[in-house]
Amino acid sequence: MNYDEIKIIESVKDIINPKFCLEISKDKVVKIILTEPDASLKKVTIYGFDYEKTYAFKLDAKDELNIHKTIRISEYLNPNAEKDINRGCDGIIFTYLNGVGYVLICEMKSEIPHKKDYIQQFRNSSLFIKFISYILDEFYGINVDFQIRYILFDKKKSYGRTETNRKIVPKKESYQDKELYIYRIHHPNENRSLDIKLLDISTHC
Repeated sequence: MNYDEIKIIESVKDIINPKFCLEISKDKVVKIILTEPDASLKKVTIYGFDYEKTYAFKLDAKDELNIHKTIRISEYLNPNAEKDINRGCDGIIFTYLNGVGYVLICEMKSEIPHKKDYIQQFRNSSLFIKFISYILDEFYGINVDFQIRYILFDKKKSYGRTETNRKIVPKKESYQDKELYIYRIHHPNENRSLDIKLLDISTHC
């Protein structure tokens, strides 16, 4: 069944608490800015989206009464669980690119990210996305299969010259028998922006 892409994004927007949404700017280009004031990498700007077909929100927002406390994915989960099941990622972006629905799960780390941290956060966030998909199907009559892509930003410097038109492809990473294909974006300069079209987003992973 064909669904209206704008209607789907509007439905996702209706589901998510608006206080956690990320601003989408459309001055000259449509861009999303991820911020993490307490981290060494404080800002990432991504552009190249269709404004009406994109919605973004934080899944690790800070508590309003304590900015050093991160809100857990669900208050119904045990905060002292043996497994690390409570942490989400910095930015979740629902978008349509060339007629295909994607969810970009974005995480910002330091110069030396640790797999045990970011892979678990990616896993937790992907489960939350599946929950949203079930809500869309059950209550909005929208049964769509968003393709999930994992993007990790860090402050590591890139060495050597990189062709500006070369697509960025994901690399397979694993931790505790879980494999994910992750786009690694070295982002030492917070004033630089990432064109989403530089990602080989159609790569099956």
